[in-house]
Amino acid sequence: MAMSVVYTNFNGRIVKENRGGVERYYAPDTLGSTALLLDSTGTVTDTFTYWPYGEVRSHTGPSTTPFTFIGTLGYYFSLVANWFYVRARFYQQTVGRWLTVDPLWPDEQAYGYVNGTTVSSTDPTGLSIPISLCRYSLILAYATEVCGPPFRKCVMGCPTSPIAALMKCRQKCTKGKLDCVNKIWGVKTGTRQLR
Repeated sequence: MAMSVVYTNFNGRIVKENRGGVERYYAPDTLGSTALLLDSTGTVTDTFTYWPYGEVRSHTGPSTTPFTFIGTLGYYFSLVANWFYVRARFYQQTVGRWLTVDPLWPDEQAYGYVNGTTVSSTDPTGLSIPISLCRYSLILAYATEVCGPPFRKCVMGCPTSPIAALMKCRQKCTKGKLDCVNKIWGVKTGTRQLR
């Protein structure tokens, strides 16, 4: 009979597992990869280090877990297939690429993983790299050109991401501006119009 494993998550991150009555707590590195596993007393039982594209460089300790490279964010490693399941698609760490085309292609790279910035970026949805400040600037410039200065002021009020900015503007703008937001949304993200 297979051993039962129960995972606990908090705010979308895996924090603990109970594997057949043995509890382990996940301690991630800054990227979200499992760096340490701790027992219920706080003693380190396992340590992990990784190569840049996700292969385990070293592992000390007796525990096994499929949540290694960016594991606390949900990257699930399949020992049988030797790849990661990342919600929308599969990632092959030995070649540093996705195994299927990005659904956001051609706005994103078809198979590229986080534009080669593996030591500082993640893709927990499996859809694309989080939109960078550079891309935010492009959307801001395009919005200002098409919609004028009022839209720029609206976007500047939400500096966290262009998508959040567009959503904020959608809530505040008139029908004329909403058409503009929909145009920007479609051109820059390749998604359907906001409603």
